[in-house]
Amino acid sequence: MKIMQSIQHSILLSICLTVLFASFVGAQKKQSSDLFRIIVDGKYGFIDLTGKVVVEPNFESVGKFSEGLAPVYFRNNQAAEKNSTGFINDKGEFAIKPISGSADEFSDDVSIIGFDVRAIPDSSPDGKFGAIDKSGKIIIEPNFVRTFPFKNGLGYAVSNDGKEGFINKTGKIIWQYPK
Repeated sequence: MKIMQSIQHSILLSICLTVLFASFVGAQKKQSSDLFRIIVDGKYGFIDLTGKVVVEPNFESVGKFSEGLAPVYFRNNQAAEKNSTGFINDKGEFAIKPISGSADEFSDDVSIIGFDVRAIPDSSPDGKFGAIDKSGKIIIEPNFVRTFPFKNGLGYAVSNDGKEGFINKTGKIIWQYPK
């Protein structure tokens, strides 16, 4: 009985130390996911957990921060080209200059990009989708009817001929639904 209690105490102590260590390590690194969108006079920016403005509200529209970057959408006259998307860091500086088309938040170091996409969300039969990396380089040519966020190195995609399945970060089909 005493040995069992000792083992239980050791396990409990290990769990507590793990949680304590994890919270200490997490507190040491400011996460850009701790930034929140604000709207001032119709323009978007970001504040931190204390309410301090860290990215001035100068943008027409923004997405949320993920993996250190947030998409900035230009739909009217704010960019050289209408309907473009760029990415900013947590200082409001462009990490990826605006490119023509749309882009999603980063997931698994990949952002889904779309060209010739209709303005109706999730309804883009005329669209061409691909992906970029964090440098802005196209890693998957926009040859898909639709692609979805990546996780664990794979993303779900629909090809031009209607086939569905999973692709890797080069656009190679890894697994396809039987048709």
